[in-house]
Amino acid sequence: MGAQQILLLILSIIIIGTTIIVGITLYKDQAYTANKTALVAEAKNYGNQVIRYYKDLASQNNDNLSVASVDTTMLKKYLGWEDNYLNTKAGTFNLTSVSDSSVIITGYAKARKKGKNPKVIVTVTFPEGKMDVGESDEALR
Repeated sequence: MGAQQILLLILSIIIIGTTIIVGITLYKDQAYTANKTALVAEAKNYGNQVIRYYKDLASQNNDNLSVASVDTTMLKKYLGWEDNYLNTKAGTFNLTSVSDSSVIITGYAKARKKGKNPKVIVTVTFPEGKMDVGESDEALR
């Protein structure tokens, strides 16, 4: 083999190796982003279920929102949870706080990137039924 052919072979190996590394990095980034998006969507769904639960309570009390009180056990049954937490494909969700004025659900994604994982906090306030969603990347716990 001539010097030119060896140089071309080495250059080809470097280009192929770089392409593979970039592809793996892009795949990991996409998986992280997809998991974060799924976590937020699922958290919003649980927030909407909490709002429906509260409206159902109010309708049972002749639409008197001030009398409706949130029961943790009934809320878990309504959401289909067996405990204060639920593991799904997107991550783990916790009923962080339940009171007559608000319900807070915290979710942690399964994806990991650079020592961090996505976190979402859904706060539903009563009686207006307003839902706030906050998302962040948090250091691994």
